[in-house]
Amino acid sequence: MKKTLILAVAAMIMLTFATVSVSAKDIPAGVRMEIVSADEDDNDFEVFTYKDDDGTFGYYLGLGHVYRVFDTLGIEVLGINSFDITSEVCICLGSTKDEALAALDFLIAFFDKDVNTVTGFPARMSLGVERLGAPTTVDCVVKKKFLRGKYLQFHFVCDDHKGEADLTKSVVKFLRAGVKRSK
Repeated sequence: MKKTLILAVAAMIMLTFATVSVSAKDIPAGVRMEIVSADEDDNDFEVFTYKDDDGTFGYYLGLGHVYRVFDTLGIEVLGINSFDITSEVCICLGSTKDEALAALDFLIAFFDKDVNTVTGFPARMSLGVERLGAPTTVDCVVKKKFLRGKYLQFHFVCDDHKGEADLTKSVVKFLRAGVKRSK
């Protein structure tokens, strides 16, 4: 009886893991499938996969920046001093897990460049409701804060306002580890 119960539980666990591993062809079009996420300060970061309506599949690094509208205006309403508006640009990491890991390795190596070094990354703007827009290019600048070290600052335009997201090396390493552990 005990052996049968253990085998049944093991079979259920195996079935659960078998249904969790999803291949690119099984992902519905227009839906983001999160692999790993992190947040730091007013920035949200997420590595995810996405399949376009035409079947094109890719890995992306979402760089979300939170705008605190009432904080900017200095207004406090009913004890609430912030409504959040998030703008997001999604850096293209490649169409395979290996390409995504190589792109994240490139980002980690980019921290070693001189301050104010600029490069462009292929990207897409988030359209909300899980959709990604047309391809674009986003500028990335190596910056340095006193006592905090280097970070990467991404500049983008979203809905008629400029946005920027600051990415630290520790966040990139955390995201890379999450992608590496994923199936």
